[in-house]
Amino acid sequence: MPKLKITIDIFSGRKNPVLELEGDEAAETLERLKPSRKLKKDDLGTPPSSTLGYRGLIIEQLGPKSKDLPKIFRLINGYMFGPRLAHRATDEKYEDFFCSRKGPVNRIDLGRKFPIFLKKEIRRFHQVREEYKAKPVLVFCIYFLRLCGYISRHEDSFILSCLSEELV
Repeated sequence: MPKLKITIDIFSGRKNPVLELEGDEAAETLERLKPSRKLKKDDLGTPPSSTLGYRGLIIEQLGPKSKDLPKIFRLINGYMFGPRLAHRATDEKYEDFFCSRKGPVNRIDLGRKFPIFLKKEIRRFHQVREEYKAKPVLVFCIYFLRLCGYISRHEDSFILSCLSEELV
């Protein structure tokens, strides 16, 4: 029977939440994450590694390995990355299911508000990836200014929205 270890790559400076799926639940997850189509040049690529907050689900096959997927890979907003893997998932909304009331995230004891927080982080990270794709150097500079405390999260969102209107 398949067995999966799923790490929610979200924290910096503390251990990321981990959970394991076994049996039918793991098999269903692997089925939902089968590669559907190879990524194209204009698709979002791998995200900047310096991003704070949510950076995807790291999925590791611990039991018998699915032939469709590598032993370990990352799922980010329906995009999958790993050794010889740069595809969309069959279920591009798996992360939404993962965070739903019936989703596996509810087994992690991080408080009842954690699934809601995680959902917001997933949406925020998708926006970061969209902005990064369009203007990687400029976006990096803005996020660096925020990281150093020169501007707030609201200010960087405002700046990026203004730049989007001007440059895109």
